Amino acid sequence: KVFVYPNPYRSDADYRGSGFEGRLDTDRPNDRVRQLHFANLPPKCTISIYSLDGDLVRQWEHDKDPTDPESTHDTWDMITRNTQMVVSGIYYWTIDTGDVETQIGKFVVIM
Repeated sequence: KVFVYPNPYRSDADYRGSGFEGRLDTDRPNDRVRQLHFANLPPKCTISIYSLDGDLVRQWEHDKDPTDPESTHDTWDMITRNTQMVVSGIYYWTIDTGDVETQIGKFVVIM
């Protein structure tokens, strides 16, 4: 079963200072190194994120070789499909492989 972490994502948690995000991007500001992690993913799937109202926030293809150690993991930079920073709220995610049941979950962002 797919899960998302950290959940809730808190902008005041100093994930960068703790070494969880932006370790290699020292030239980028904090709001451009944010990461929400998806774990236990199938090697090939579509990841979609929706607002509480059902508006599509972001969608991308996760397509990795099953032998790749990163095949079950992906990250979201918390930037919308309109290249805006995500705002506080409750969001839904879906994982669709096209041939098996779609997984659905939710996460919270607190800015």
